[in-house]
Amino acid sequence: MFTTIESLTQDGRDQSLDYKVSGFLVPRGSDDAKVVPEIAPEFDEICFPKTSASVFNSTSIQYVLRNMGIQQLAVCGMVTNQCIESTIRDAADLGFFCTLIADATAAHSHNEQASAEHNLKGFCVIQNTKDVLDLLSNHET
Repeated sequence: MFTTIESLTQDGRDQSLDYKVSGFLVPRGSDDAKVVPEIAPEFDEICFPKTSASVFNSTSIQYVLRNMGIQQLAVCGMVTNQCIESTIRDAADLGFFCTLIADATAAHSHNEQASAEHNLKGFCVIQNTKDVLDLLSNHET
């Protein structure tokens, strides 16, 4: 599953307060709201446009995950100390088991990345891509 930052409106009136206060606007349909082509969703993959830091606060992702029987989340993306951290905290509080894929996330600085990883230790397992892929590979055999 994917999530993007994208207002439901052109003027962003639907966005969360933090986005409004910071002047952060990604209007519906804009190029900035698209997933980069190298990892873009294929065919029937789900993509949730969100208007808040946590995907759980401004989308129906919890409803969809529950309908699909998904209980474990591997989380990657940007910005670790904002959107990723908010999402993982909310997911953990909602009963999802989360793994932060640390080398597949990024913050604006090394210190912010390290701080986010430190803060999330009580909410998720922190691993790198290779370890997650190895676990998945071993589980399939």
